[in-house]
Amino acid sequence: MSIRRWWRVATMVVTAAVLTACTDPPLQSLYTVERGGAFHASLNADGSRVVVSSVADGAMLWRVADGERVHVWSHVEGRENAIIVTAFSVDGRRVVTAERDSVVMWDVDTGRALGSWALAGRVESLALSSHGRVLVAGLRDHTAVVIETRTNRVAHAIQLPSVVNAVAVSADGRFLAAGADDGSFGVWDLSNGTERLSWKFSGGVSAIAIAADARHVYAGRYHGKGRVWNLRNGELVSEIGHDRSSMISARFSADGNRLLTGLPAGRVMLWDVASGRMLTERAAPRGEFWRPTAMVAVDVAFGGTENELVAVFSSGAVMRWPSH
Repeated sequence: MSIRRWWRVATMVVTAAVLTACTDPPLQSLYTVERGGAFHASLNADGSRVVVSSVADGAMLWRVADGERVHVWSHVEGRENAIIVTAFSVDGRRVVTAERDSVVMWDVDTGRALGSWALAGRVESLALSSHGRVLVAGLRDHTAVVIETRTNRVAHAIQLPSVVNAVAVSADGRFLAAGADDGSFGVWDLSNGTERLSWKFSGGVSAIAIAADARHVYAGRYHGKGRVWNLRNGELVSEIGHDRSSMISARFSADGNRLLTGLPAGRVMLWDVASGRMLTERAAPRGEFWRPTAMVAVDVAFGGTENELVAVFSSGAVMRWPSH
């Protein structure tokens, strides 16, 4: 989700949420931005690395465990940073960053740029399959563009009725899920271009996740309950959330049985996929006067052993809690 959208959510609901959420001391807090907050941020699947784009510092890749800043990336050297969307590949080996209508893919180990693409519209969301083979960009012009990065070929350009707020791609690059600002949501089989699933929410789609085995897909929205479907037969599995909740980010556990979601007011919630029951909730401590409050949980992940919950916030803070 782009910065303009999660700040809109924060403005709408953060006050009420802060009044009701209990704070939990995290096991670790890493502050990647000293001032001004983050344009965007993304975690890899096990929460061991985070990429944070800020006004002052560009797009920074950090190792979470020791707080080491590993790489700093920019599309144009010497120009003020304008990277507004980021994403890790499913396997965590690549990162993609977007600045208006340009996208660059980076190697996580070396920091080297591996490719760049100029698109026909402003980028609002990004997703990348394992090994960076399939790149998906959700655009403001209502298009989800699918690029095969090895050949630079645009394999699909899927039209939605509104701005494409959120996209996800399966690890093998076969399935694309995309959601729009008007509530339209769909899943496509990229091997043949057919639509496997479609749904229309009453409000904009804000978060999407595909399970590691592509068995389940989740779509969350700005206001109200999201849904989990069985991608193999298209049947509804459960509803996730509350009538007045806003889901900003989401990720399935490795076995697909749990779903972790990020919300405004520094909250993360863990859900049982089969029943839709909330298992636990964590909330970031209030910000000090000299450090911005962790307002929106921009991305979430399960710790390396999946006994920990990790979140990165719009303040640039990364926090880690036990899952029980």
